[in-house]
Amino acid sequence: MAINYISFSIAGITMPIYAGSGEVIFAKQDSFPRVRAEAPGIERSAYNTPVKYGGFLPEPHVWTLKVLAPIALQPVVQAMYDIHNDLFVKKQAAQIRLIDAYQSFNELGTRTRAVAPSPFNTVTTNTYGLTEYFAQFDVWFSKQPTFAQEGGKVIIDLAFEEYKVVPA
Repeated sequence: MAINYISFSIAGITMPIYAGSGEVIFAKQDSFPRVRAEAPGIERSAYNTPVKYGGFLPEPHVWTLKVLAPIALQPVVQAMYDIHNDLFVKKQAAQIRLIDAYQSFNELGTRTRAVAPSPFNTVTTNTYGLTEYFAQFDVWFSKQPTFAQEGGKVIIDLAFEEYKVVPA
């Protein structure tokens, strides 16, 4: 049985984070880590006319993760952030490939994004008519990772924001 996970990769370094068991696990799992950055809304004009605000394109996804890992992985995560930051400052390709095989992605119509690798590459239509699958995303670190030692492990706080869609 495969264990659901989220992984992120840059410059040939990959960090998988597992749900439940594995070397690197979610430290807190009471909610899904991926949300939309900001949902559009409706306000009223002075004449009480509804006015939509927000973008006309889908909002990017944001991940906030709290991870429990061996202390030896702290410099690996820091190196991933430093590589990302250096590439970003030099205006080079700084995106990180994030595979979210933890929380399924849903959309109307045909699939628009790359699916996660096997065994999480199944695409289905759910009972609401939405196309549902585990997807890949190109992301950036949205803040520097923070580290706190707990016993012989380290708790790592990570935050990513979607940079662009990885096409199907």
